[in-house]
Amino acid sequence: MRAMSGMMTLLVLSALLGGSAGARAEGPGGDDVLDEAGRSEVVRAAAAALRQGYIYDEVGERLAADLERRAAAGEYDGLDDPQAFGRRLTLDLFAIADDRHLRVDPAPPEDEASPEAEHHPIESRLSIPEAFRSVEILDGNVGYLDLRHFGGGEDALPRASAAMAFLHGVDALILDLGNNPGGGPYMVRLISTYLFDGPTHLASTFMRGWEEPRERWTLDEVPGERLADIPVYVLTSRRTFSAAESFTFGLKVNDRVTLVGERTGGGGHFGERIELPRGMMMFLPQGRTYDPRTGRGWEAEGIAPDVAVPYEEALAAAHRRALEEVGRGR
Repeated sequence: MRAMSGMMTLLVLSALLGGSAGARAEGPGGDDVLDEAGRSEVVRAAAAALRQGYIYDEVGERLAADLERRAAAGEYDGLDDPQAFGRRLTLDLFAIADDRHLRVDPAPPEDEASPEAEHHPIESRLSIPEAFRSVEILDGNVGYLDLRHFGGGEDALPRASAAMAFLHGVDALILDLGNNPGGGPYMVRLISTYLFDGPTHLASTFMRGWEEPRERWTLDEVPGERLADIPVYVLTSRRTFSAAESFTFGLKVNDRVTLVGERTGGGGHFGERIELPRGMMMFLPQGRTYDPRTGRGWEAEGIAPDVAVPYEEALAAAHRRALEEVGRGR
């Protein structure tokens, strides 16, 4: 069963990578192809990065050795298109690590690169206003927030606090993360803080090179009133990924949320972009987020919903349940 699940996941990833669009990376002198020397440089640099920084050192060694073996056997010969070469390396890495963040690509334009620790490597970056796609009051005084990205540091505070202030006084809250591919930890902590009445340990993180894990808590304070005593529903899909999953996970392990929709994408690792030669880059997973009580995270598995429905039906299902729960409390 595990083998079949892994094969299906690999096919889905292959289809996703095959659909990637974008400009081809330019090599030295403006060439948009990778010659044999260029491919060798990329493989050597990727292997070195994996050995030095991948979250699990033994797996990093296996990944590096496999890339080197394939290159020596000529498996990458003729892959002169940077997009195709990156897709092939990514699939080969995934076959061993089953890691949803680990990826090789042509580097994006400099103004599109994100420094955020839990950035999803295939997402398009959204501005803070775009991230807060919609905030509404639905029938029955049920609040609804469609949040498309967890990006931004303290610069996100005004927009987030305005959205949460608008929702003050609702009897239940629906947070839609079905189209949210990630972001960074500050926004995760910020929005989470509004949903608890005091300091709350959301999760723990560990990164290769650290001597001890680090705890992730809600913030000490946030502007305005909190929504700590109302039912909260989070809508999820297979596109819910990375920091969006981290947010969902922190609420779930604290019994603060009902998840409605689909199993999430399974991006439980975090890391950084690594520059490779010839205009290529790697997103290198270096750490993981997990529940310290169990040691478990959600990498590759995703987070299962409490109410499993297709994402397209999740809002209606959550709204019905919210109305029922609010009605019982009156």
